[in-house]
Amino acid sequence: MGCDQINKKFNNQQTTVVVNNYSLEESYSIIYDDSDTMRERYYYAIRNTNDYKIVTKELEQQSLSYFSNNTYYLKEGSVLTKEDIKELLSNDSTYSLQPQDSINGVTYTSMVSSIYEIDFLVEEENQQYTTKAMSIALLLEPKNEANETIEDQELYQYALSCSNYLILYIKEILELDIDVYVGFYRLATQKDDYSGHYIGGIFNGKGYRYQEQQVIFPSNTAKSIDEMTYNEFLIVKSFLKDFSIDSIGIIGYAYYKESSISTMDIQLLLNTKSYLEEQAIIQYTAELIDSQMSKGYNIQVFIYSEDNMVALVYRDSNGKIVTKFL
Repeated sequence: MGCDQINKKFNNQQTTVVVNNYSLEESYSIIYDDSDTMRERYYYAIRNTNDYKIVTKELEQQSLSYFSNNTYYLKEGSVLTKEDIKELLSNDSTYSLQPQDSINGVTYTSMVSSIYEIDFLVEEENQQYTTKAMSIALLLEPKNEANETIEDQELYQYALSCSNYLILYIKEILELDIDVYVGFYRLATQKDDYSGHYIGGIFNGKGYRYQEQQVIFPSNTAKSIDEMTYNEFLIVKSFLKDFSIDSIGIIGYAYYKESSISTMDIQLLLNTKSYLEEQAIIQYTAELIDSQMSKGYNIQVFIYSEDNMVALVYRDSNGKIVTKFL
């Protein structure tokens, strides 16, 4: 069963449950409710960066450690209202997430630019859904008049401290007795190749420090942190260039966790003149991914021709490859 009938209820409204039966990665079944307003606030908070996907995807993956996808359904956040978020982001609030004092002699006008929430629900016997847990991403964007840079470790310590105010607000002001995980996401800066990254999180009073980074291939950053994968990528690029009659564009986006590559998405732009030529390059790409790229992480190759996606090559961490022509 891929999707339940639209006969479930959340807050007495009909809603759609999309069951996770077909994903290649571990994830949640989703309760989709098109009346959500949080999605619009989130979109406008980070619409001009490449953080859009990473914030939610990695928050969901982190949440799997605390909220089982065999028990919980996932839904866009609806616990915190617009007024709640305004209160938390205000500099004058009792529960403010913004710095009230200088940090190492630097006065910051703000630290937290926005808040993103996802909720975890269980289905009751009467086919109603009840929120039992939530995960929140603090979107960190330190601002100060001196344009001083704050390191990830120092920012993590700040987020660890201010997240206590967020949890207190949920427990005391909203009077909710639910489990809360808070992730600390640093939005992209000029130092980042592509997107920002999670620097840590907290659950049940215990903090967790993360070392994460998204890196473009090929780039100087990629070469400096992972020369082996960098060289493998260049070999694939070189072989494809020699194989193709016309030019081929190739760029990779790799996500690193604790200094190890976790996933890589590759975009391949073809300039072919016939379908058989296109088919040959796609099959050769799959062969190169299999023979030249080290195993241990997932690779997705999105292949385009004339601005249209024509194929997807997927390799799992064990090395199994699936090619789908579109």
